[in-house]
Amino acid sequence: MLPEQVAAWAAVGCVTVRFRPRQYEPPLRVEREITQRQREVLATLEQSSTTGLALREILSRLGGRATERQVRADLEILQTLGLAIVGGRGRGARWKCL
Repeated sequence: MLPEQVAAWAAVGCVTVRFRPRQYEPPLRVEREITQRQREVLATLEQSSTTGLALREILSRLGGRATERQVRADLEILQTLGLAIVGGRGRGARWKCL
């Protein structure tokens, strides 16, 4: 808007102020469909005990239908969607279904 236009709008009594965001803020929860493999991982977590499952246990229960990299990616997506949580870090990490 040009300065003359701002003055004209101010004279009418209507001023709109717009602020640009400083950085991109992603939505807190993203709606999306989950894949069949992600459903299998989620079902495996649902069948687990209250202590959760380690990544190796999830892989063994899936019976070789997915690689470690695929399962890690699926768990991260499920965590982002709020369907799974992880407790601990590294080898001691245990995944649970919410």
